[in-house]
Amino acid sequence: MVFMIEAQVEYVLGALRALREGNLKYVDVMPEAQARYNEKLHARLERTVWATGCSSWYRTRSGKNTTLWPGFTFEYWLRMRRFDAKAYTFVKHRERSSERTRSLRGAASSARASTQYAEREEC
Repeated sequence: MVFMIEAQVEYVLGALRALREGNLKYVDVMPEAQARYNEKLHARLERTVWATGCSSWYRTRSGKNTTLWPGFTFEYWLRMRRFDAKAYTFVKHRERSSERTRSLRGAASSARASTQYAEREEC
């Protein structure tokens, strides 16, 4: 469990580095990316022992499996080892000049990476 927490912390640090390096206001997961992840996760959870009909503290009363991760810890670490910037929208602080605020979409794994920007106004 500690190994997975350390992987999560490293992932969050990657997001914080991107925020700092890009002088960004916040990062927000794109709804499509979150939906894709949840679909894959729950499909995988259906192939686990917790989906066999037994009662478990991992399942809610409605039957939803709320376990943390259905795979091996090393696999989780592999997924968390680099912040996945293309799954997020980055919003810059509002500029005092007439420049419009831009959000970062489809960036590589760092805010410093060469990327294309989509327009997004933010206070």
